[in-house]
Amino acid sequence: MTCRDGALRLGCLWLAQCIFAWGVMVAFTRPAQAKVDPEALIMEGIELRRAGRDADALPKFDQAYELGKTPRAAAQLGLCLQALARWADADPKLAEALTSTQDPWVKKNRETLKDALEQVKARVGRVEIVGKPPGAEVAVNGRVVGTLPLSKPVLVNEGPVDIEVSAPGYKRGIKNLTVSGASYQSVVIRLEEAANVPTAPPPALAMNAPSAKHENARLVVSADSAATTDESRPITKELWFWAGAVAVVGAVVLGVVLVSGSGPKDPKFDQVHTF
Repeated sequence: MTCRDGALRLGCLWLAQCIFAWGVMVAFTRPAQAKVDPEALIMEGIELRRAGRDADALPKFDQAYELGKTPRAAAQLGLCLQALARWADADPKLAEALTSTQDPWVKKNRETLKDALEQVKARVGRVEIVGKPPGAEVAVNGRVVGTLPLSKPVLVNEGPVDIEVSAPGYKRGIKNLTVSGASYQSVVIRLEEAANVPTAPPPALAMNAPSAKHENARLVVSADSAATTDESRPITKELWFWAGAVAVVGAVVLGVVLVSGSGPKDPKFDQVHTF
């Protein structure tokens, strides 16, 4: 084997080691993605509910529903929401489960689900919210439900309901009402434009306020300090520096070996002996 062949083998070995090290780094730094079984989550939620821990079971059912959106997951989520007196949230999930005609579990428990949905609807009211301006944000009991115009009435639990509508450049609109179960109400909220009249600061405050010159000076000092901090960091602490150094050293070693292998051969190898 010639020196050139040895150099090439050495270079290939060095390259293979670099690729192997990179693969190990990627394998150990890549987060593991464990596959979650929706059915297992449903079973965990059922066991928690049997133990009287409805609040702890809710995240299990919610995750199972988001993973699969199966009729059974929707039904179990709706039943758990009903147990937690969140009737307005349980209503659409139970109704969704009952739309299935093929799911075996729903077929078996259809009557139970129908009874649960009737009980929920008796505790839920519907509020239609209309108004101006278009695009204004609508919040019901502190939760954002959309922007004007809303596409459908909002489901709410029976009892007091707080409605707030807000938009940039407008005064907030607030309505408080009491909703009874299985009822329908309509609310109109038209926001008033806010007066944007700038007011000058009092003379005393203006005299004590720092000048724009001083403010700019402080900003410049802060920026210079940050720049100094970044520049003062030793280059040897940078990961890219050492990675580049390793690559350069490897390249130099490989180049030296290749050059040494390409020189003149020993004359003894060119001699031909005859016997």
